[in-house]
Amino acid sequence: MSRTSWYRYCLRLDISKKRKSGKKPKKRGSVKASSPNEIWHADVTEFVTSDNVKFYIHTVLDNFSRKVIAYTISRDKTAKTRLISLKDAILLQFSKILSPADLDLIVDGGSENNNFRIRNFIRHCQVNIHKKVALKDVLFSNSMIEGHFQILKKFLRCHGEIHSRDFHKIIGFFVKDYNSIRPHYQHWTYTPDEIHLNPELINIKPTLERINKQRLQNNRNSCCKAA
Repeated sequence: MSRTSWYRYCLRLDISKKRKSGKKPKKRGSVKASSPNEIWHADVTEFVTSDNVKFYIHTVLDNFSRKVIAYTISRDKTAKTRLISLKDAILLQFSKILSPADLDLIVDGGSENNNFRIRNFIRHCQVNIHKKVALKDVLFSNSMIEGHFQILKKFLRCHGEIHSRDFHKIIGFFVKDYNSIRPHYQHWTYTPDEIHLNPELINIKPTLERINKQRLQNNRNSCCKAA
């Protein structure tokens, strides 16, 4: 009996069980905002420079536009540093808004995000901040900002050797390039800044698909014929 026949009869006679597929279960979809400054993500990542200095980058990211609203670079990961980046983000986006606004803030369960400093700031903030811990208060993870950190880490690796004295300058260049110069893959031809300032541009995908279909149809209708 060949090997194939042996395994086939083993399955039919219920001697062996069918192999389970190696596919990993799909992750739950993340939250999706319908306008800028509706949902923010806050998290921190670390990087060690070539001269063995560890930095922590506290970032606040807008869900709708993927824009880096604010960031803080420090040598420690504390509530005080997280609070600075959050205050900067609120000041930049809501200082000129007179009426109260609602904002969902998605964070991880780290102590730098969940402490009396953050709670006290939220309680007295002009914006109605609803802080939610990923995978605890909500079902989804904080994957959107984690994906942003992967882009940042890839940029730092490709940059080559980075000394601590140049780290702030390099991160500043990355944030400007990410926000204002390089189109974001989620927005096709637009940058996070452009989507943040002009939310209606978010509907570019259906427009491009319609243009591509029209172009294909025009090409089919105007095929060259042999003389």
